[in-house]
Amino acid sequence: VLNQRDRLAGLNAICSILRFALPERDPHYKLYDRTINLLNFLTNSSDWPLFYLRWELMLLEDMGFDFGQIPHPIQLFSVPTQKT
Repeated sequence: VLNQRDRLAGLNAICSILRFALPERDPHYKLYDRTINLLNFLTNSSDWPLFYLRWELMLLEDMGFDFGQIPHPIQLFSVPTQKT
């Protein structure tokens, strides 16, 4: 991670958001598990930015914002074709 700028920026963003958004000593067990999974994707997958977006949406949901059903990361970028 340290020798890849985009992944290092992703790690920095994850740590910064968690530090800013969460109250100190407030347990978030599901978020912890999701963050560990995201860090695994960050180090092992080229698709990690898609999973980062999903993680951010789930973080906002845990903080009380309701976005309804969150789609799979691939579905976030699918564009419907127009019928002519």
